[in-house]
Amino acid sequence: AWEVRVVDDRTFAQGAVGEDGVLTTLPSGVRFVHWTAGGIVRFSSAGRAGNATLVLAAGDLRQSVVINQRGRVSVRREATS
Repeated sequence: AWEVRVVDDRTFAQGAVGEDGVLTTLPSGVRFVHWTAGGIVRFSSAGRAGNATLVLAAGDLRQSVVINQRGRVSVRREATS
């Protein structure tokens, strides 16, 4: 199993569960503004995952990355106020 973990609003780690993983910094101007599941999404070798939503922002644009327990990932644009 492996996981993607939000480290801070600009950085995430990905790797095997229980390991530090590889750190990746989001592109300039992009940041995480909200996350569920403690910022950790685990994926199994069977293709399943934990439910989670991560919201990314770039200026006024917001995109939600939604992961369901079947491992399906969808991206949705959020309405801006």
